[in-house]
Amino acid sequence: ALGDSAVEAETLSKAALLSGAEGAREVLGERGGLIVHDSGRVEGIGPLSVRPRIRWPESREREEAAA
Repeated sequence: ALGDSAVEAETLSKAALLSGAEGAREVLGERGGLIVHDSGRVEGIGPLSVRPRIRWPESREREEAAA
């Protein structure tokens, strides 16, 4: 979750976690954030002004398949 402070981001993260996938979309919709599903799929939610600095598993799989 993105927030103006670490406390705000942590609070939004916990609220999203406790709300389930649909509730998380609502909680994260205004500020933006990521949902990591049980399957490992990562879903970007809301306005993400910067690209997340993580490597998603799907990206590595595509790179390995292209090699």
